[in-house]
Amino acid sequence: MSEMTKPFFSVFPDLKVSDNFHSMFENVGIQDITLKKRDNMLKISLCCDHLISRVDTWRMEQQIREQLFSKCYIKIRFHETYHLSKQYNLKYLMEHYMKSFLFELKGKGEIIFNVVRKGDYRVKGNVLTFYFEDTFVNRSKAADIKEYFETVMKDRFQMEVKVGFDFSRAHE
Repeated sequence: MSEMTKPFFSVFPDLKVSDNFHSMFENVGIQDITLKKRDNMLKISLCCDHLISRVDTWRMEQQIREQLFSKCYIKIRFHETYHLSKQYNLKYLMEHYMKSFLFELKGKGEIIFNVVRKGDYRVKGNVLTFYFEDTFVNRSKAADIKEYFETVMKDRFQMEVKVGFDFSRAHE
């Protein structure tokens, strides 16, 4: 942790969480907290050296909101940056973090979530290719899927990834 970063529980000392959650977040650093008044949102920038599933970070967001901001309506949003060892390449992340990607995509809408969930993918180096049926819906969501994965990989994992598509999958 750099001197700009504070340990998670030194910023939220009154937060009561299970031992499991405590150990998951105790080495997480908080780099910045920004209040976005227009969106009624508290953005908390985290840096971690181990993967935490998006379901768990979402649960922690809820805990902060319920325990520390219950009197006012405010959204809590983490912005995670991971500093991981080289073993966490694109292939590893797609295998071990896919549930998190899907959880996040579900928040963007049922259609985009289902397109990715029903599709298939291959990883070659830093190229991620999705294999989808050739349907209007799948083609219409391709740009959003490309933007989502390329942005998340860059912002969250400092990974330059190129996303492509193959629509040659036959109807099942």
